[in-house]
Amino acid sequence: MAEVIDYFLAQSFKLLGEQKATVTDATGTNPHDFGGGLHYRIFAAQTSGGAGTLTNPHELLYEIAQAFGPLLWTVTLRPSGVVRIQYDGAGTASVVWNSSVLRNILGFSGTLSIPSGTYVEGGYLPTHTIFATAAHDSGWIDEPARFSSARMPSGVVYGWSDSRSGMTRKLDLRLLPKDNAARAALIALDASTAPGSPACGLTSRRINPGAAEPGQAPPWGAVESIATGGGKSFGAMLGTFDACVHTPSGATFEHVYLTPACVSAPSHLALSVDGWDARRDLTGVELSLYAEETR
Repeated sequence: MAEVIDYFLAQSFKLLGEQKATVTDATGTNPHDFGGGLHYRIFAAQTSGGAGTLTNPHELLYEIAQAFGPLLWTVTLRPSGVVRIQYDGAGTASVVWNSSVLRNILGFSGTLSIPSGTYVEGGYLPTHTIFATAAHDSGWIDEPARFSSARMPSGVVYGWSDSRSGMTRKLDLRLLPKDNAARAALIALDASTAPGSPACGLTSRRINPGAAEPGQAPPWGAVESIATGGGKSFGAMLGTFDACVHTPSGATFEHVYLTPACVSAPSHLALSVDGWDARRDLTGVELSLYAEETR
């Protein structure tokens, strides 16, 4: 049975300086700049309402499609998690990544050549994302409001409360492939499967996952989103990704942050099953709810 992605977390990231892509299509050759100190997120962000700030980032795929020209180009996230770029103009188009940062974030590895009416897909999942097929999920848990009180000898209780209750959600994201090689092996066995994010990224980043942030070369490991996600806003589709990616217009997502306890936890990776090296669980992912928003 093919695996289906249903849990998705997308971390906001800031593009420092201008990241350029040069497009040659039916309209000519046109350079496009992204970044300039603005914040972006993959898919789980407002589209036309994005402001490029930490709490309201641009949706990168939407911004790329708008810049390239939405009459000729579509840029989408697929149910498998990869980014698809499609060209529907005349002739054969090309995309040259003048900056490896943008190319790496999207999961591509070279110049794109796209004949009319066709598409290309990233060879890797986009960075700053976590995809998972299953989870131990607490659901949203309401927390006690701040309350100061005293019980008097008469039995009366005097107190003050700010009448607010925060919400947290605890996840163990299950059965992630150990690394990108393990993920590729699963797809080789069944091309229809979507096995989720590798638990670990490149071995060269195991002890320094923030190296070259935000333009690290893929593959990106799920644990890297935890390691680099402190104080960053996330868009989350928890148990709803497959439905949202099939009907992306107006899809809702939760705007969340990693809790301090989650970021400072000493370990998040565990074998899914004792003695089975191919799969990992990303444990102790704890989210703090900020808002519910719409693409």
